[in-house]
Amino acid sequence: MHYELDHALRVCSEHKRTRSCVHIYGQMGLYEEAVRLALEHKDLDLARVYADKPEEDDVLRKKLWTNIAKYVIESSEDIKNAIQLLMGCDLLKIEDILPFFPNHVLIDNFKEEICASLEEYNVSIEELKSEMDNATVCADHIRSDVKKLKKKFAVVEEEQACSLCHFPLLTRQFYVFPCHHVFHADCLINRVTKHLPTRQIRKLADIQEQLSREFKLARTRTQEEEEDLEIFKRIESLRHQLDDIVADQCVVCGDILIHSIHVPFITEEEAEIASSWII
Repeated sequence: MHYELDHALRVCSEHKRTRSCVHIYGQMGLYEEAVRLALEHKDLDLARVYADKPEEDDVLRKKLWTNIAKYVIESSEDIKNAIQLLMGCDLLKIEDILPFFPNHVLIDNFKEEICASLEEYNVSIEELKSEMDNATVCADHIRSDVKKLKKKFAVVEEEQACSLCHFPLLTRQFYVFPCHHVFHADCLINRVTKHLPTRQIRKLADIQEQLSREFKLARTRTQEEEEDLEIFKRIESLRHQLDDIVADQCVVCGDILIHSIHVPFITEEEAEIASSWII
């Protein structure tokens, strides 16, 4: 039988069917209202049931259980029941319910729970210290590696060729990778561009355009050293940005090669030539 939950809630409310109202609130996902109504009518068991309903929302579940704990403490000041609530909800800690107790309650009643809570905090602190120590060691290793990289160099032979076009490398600007693959700058840019998203391609074109302008400006510069220095700083910054895009990894043995596994060895432009080889 199908019915409107709003209408059913109104009818149950008019006829004082409290438990039915709580169940309807639960079906509507209004767990706070369900728990509040159950507590208003002193139905603690029903309130507990709906406090556990939002299983994927720990924040809400903790809030509902805190409301139940507050109700139990303020209505009866029953320490045992309050402690049992701690056992019933894995989200509640002793410090969550302590503020609800009146000032005349002795702390001795919570001695074991407070000690257990402090022990948990000590364990957490030790774990955090260990993680911080590990992070510090990792940071030291990274700093050491960065220093070593700054001193790292590669030897380029006179007869060495570009890994893409196979023309002599030293004829124009080039990149050298740690894997010993070497590329002309323009060859590398052309190859990388084929695998870049549109946004990165536009950014790359913009950087190249800015570099071209700065180089022209540098060639026609005045004799003012400060102005020259600013130009060279801008050029250096643009070069770093360019390197971050095109020299992030080797195009021959990096991820780009893996991602291009679906690309055929023979392109459409070469298909006609390849067909002429068929015997």
